[in-house]
Amino acid sequence: MTGVGIFLLFGMVMAGLAGTTLAWPGTPLDAMWRLNPDAYRQLAPLGRPAGGLFLLLSAALGAGAAGWFRRRAWGW
Repeated sequence: MTGVGIFLLFGMVMAGLAGTTLAWPGTPLDAMWRLNPDAYRQLAPLGRPAGGLFLLLSAALGAGAAGWFRRRAWGW
């Protein structure tokens, strides 16, 4: 059961990084897109709106992870 919570935390971090680099391009974090340049070419034109949605996803995954580790029904 801990694996699901760890997966949620990993998703939170990855969505947060993607959202940050899309909302504020030109930071040193942009280097992470070397792992998947095709995705960056597709997402970069969407810019800040896509970044905002990724940051919202990150917050939702973080809340889900918190609920999961606290064994709350809403975390399920």
